[in-house]
Amino acid sequence: MPKDKLVIYVITAREIGKIEKELWKSLSPVWWPKLAKVEKESDRDYWMTAEEAKDYGMIDEVLLKHPKK
Repeated sequence: MPKDKLVIYVITAREIGKIEKELWKSLSPVWWPKLAKVEKESDRDYWMTAEEAKDYGMIDEVLLKHPKK
C-alpha cells in the first residue's frame, strides 16, 4: 500500500475515534446503565432494523410513511 494511502487511513481512524467518543459523551446521561453494553456492541458493524432499535431502546418509535391517497 502506498504510504500516502496509509496516512489517510490512519487519519480517518483517528477522526472516527474522536466522533465515537463524542457520541458516548452525548449518550451517557441517557444510556449510562447500558453504556458499556452499547459501546461493546457498536464496536463493530452492528446493524439493526427500526423495530430492533426500538426494542433495544435506542429510539422511542418507528415512523412510517403513509401511502399517498
